[in-house]
Formats: sequence, structure tokens, C-alpha cells
Amino acid sequence: MIYSAFRAVYGALILLITLLLATSDDAPWWTSIIFLLISMVVSRIIFKRINLWFQDRSKNKGDVD
Repeated sequence: MIYSAFRAVYGALILLITLLLATSDDAPWWTSIIFLLISMVVSRIIFKRINLWFQDRSKNKGDVD
């Protein structure tokens, strides 16, 4: 549940920032492409950490029982 909520919020923020970069007169056109590429890498790292956190949490629950 938290994972899905995070993906929705993160995706919406990335799209909003990309829209702002793409429509900005000050930023060159390739800035939004670089931002999207960086956000792909960052999102994979964050999603892996969330997944590891949930795995550790489920293992700890199993140990308590």
C-alpha cells in the first residue's frame, strides 16, 4: 500500500517538474530529458530500498511469532 502511494505521488511530482522545465523559457529543451533520466535512476534506488525495508519488516514479524 505504501509502495503504491509512493509511486503515485513520486510520479505526479516528476511529471509536474518535467512540465515546468519543458515550458520554461530559461531552461534548454534537453534539461527535461536529463531530469527524466536522473529521476528514473533515483526512483529505482528508492523503490529498491522500500522493497528491502518491507522484506526486513516481514522477516522480523516472522521471528516474533
